[in-house]
Amino acid sequence: MGGTHNSSAAGPFGGFDGIDWGHAKQHAGGWIEAAGCRCKAFAADPRGHICLMFTAALAIVALTIATPWLPYSPWNKPASRYGVVEEPAPMNSSLVVPLIIHQTWKTADVPKEWEHARSECHRLHPGYEFKLWTDASARELVAEDYPDYLDMYDRYEFGIQRADAMRVFFLHKFGGIYIDLDIECLRSLDFLRHYPWVMPQTKPVGFSNDFMVAAPKHPFVDQMMRALPSWDRSFGSKYPTVMFSTGPMFVSYQAAHYADKKGLYVLPECLYGKYVPCNTTLFKHYVGSTWHGSDASTLKWIFRERAPLLLLAGAAIILAVVAVHRGWLVTWAASQPQSQPKAH
Repeated sequence: MGGTHNSSAAGPFGGFDGIDWGHAKQHAGGWIEAAGCRCKAFAADPRGHICLMFTAALAIVALTIATPWLPYSPWNKPASRYGVVEEPAPMNSSLVVPLIIHQTWKTADVPKEWEHARSECHRLHPGYEFKLWTDASARELVAEDYPDYLDMYDRYEFGIQRADAMRVFFLHKFGGIYIDLDIECLRSLDFLRHYPWVMPQTKPVGFSNDFMVAAPKHPFVDQMMRALPSWDRSFGSKYPTVMFSTGPMFVSYQAAHYADKKGLYVLPECLYGKYVPCNTTLFKHYVGSTWHGSDASTLKWIFRERAPLLLLAGAAIILAVVAVHRGWLVTWAASQPQSQPKAH
């Protein structure tokens, strides 16, 4: 009867002959047409799927390379959506950040190459409490004050993930200023205590977690803390796993999905000093990133060469579409020997 489909007549793509599904159509003759491609699908031979699978794989590669750096990706919202730190701070603002500077290391023995940077931060901030969080003291904080997160904290595959996550926990409880050990203070940071949350922009996209300023129990820190379990997953290798589960890309994603973006203040590049040194720079940045591996170098190379890589991926997709349309791939697939069923 017209308008009905035989449910037992599933085609080679698991659909039904004649069903219009988005841009893909499976016709009664067994032909597949999708995004301008037309290829012969063999009902009894899954090799006929190669045309669509090949094109889809190339598209996924291109999107994987491009997505984090697109202007409106989930990790890359325009800086104009956030508040901006001003020096001096607005006259009518109050001090909301306590006199605490946090730093972290595996043990209480700070590497000698960072002792000078640390001592300069001490010298420029008399009256501040300095907290050096070690692996042991940070775990104790989580166990005592945030026990629901302890299993996740212990389960992290890489130590740097715990180093990232502990910043969220101690800033949530105490507030204060967090500074990486490889950052030297050049001036006083007192004026930043007027801002309830401060973070620097980083390159290529998003925000860094190597320097953060927070009022105690700030709702953005609370949001990050609550999001940690859902991002506790592997992203293939060490570098992307750290970046997206606890590191800068995690912070950037949370900021992009925070309701009151104007309540998050971005430290201008000139003050941050990592990419645009100025006379008013607050910091001197030493070589850090001690946790980076070979995968970090590979992904950074992909970013640097993203334009030609995207062009290459696009050209490959176009070639695949043409090849599929002309039946080249299907002809090749059909020419391959088929496995014979075993005789019983």
